Amino acid sequence: MVVYIKTQGARIIKEGRHLLVKKGDATYNTLFTYKLRQIVIFGNVEITHRALAQLMRNEIDTVFLTQNGRYLGRLASPEARNVFLRKRQYDLLGDRDFSVRTARAIVVGKLANMATVLMRIRRTKGDALPGQKAREIQELMKPLQGADSLESIRGYEGRGSALYFEAFPRGFIENMGFTRRV
Repeated sequence: MVVYIKTQGARIIKEGRHLLVKKGDATYNTLFTYKLRQIVIFGNVEITHRALAQLMRNEIDTVFLTQNGRYLGRLASPEARNVFLRKRQYDLLGDRDFSVRTARAIVVGKLANMATVLMRIRRTKGDALPGQKAREIQELMKPLQGADSLESIRGYEGRGSALYFEAFPRGFIENMGFTRRV
């Protein structure tokens, strides 16, 4: 479980085997460390030394952001348990075939999701353009299956994105101002 703490002036303290998020005398939340995978902290939130030690002992990743969400840093304990995973990742780093297969799978998933969103827009808005663009995106997936370079896979992804963003604004109310990709 990932927990986001945004309450300015809050404190995270350790109590027994769990953590409490408090502000003044009020307790906002009880965090059971066995359920936590990550804590993301926004802005002015204090953590006691005992709470930090508990997070590190339980290998809970802790991310610090500004109040507006700008990344400041993270607290992470050593990942000694994952040494075999890290070794395998380094082994695969230079494997071109693995990179192509992985990139292809990611782009196929992205294109499928784009087509699904456009079909939902077509159904809810009764507009034919999103349905047409969804079909064009689905057609891109056929030659993508045979793509054998990262450059060509990126090309299919770019073409799919262009098709998607031609129809995506149709899902919004006219005066919302969605005019271009940023």
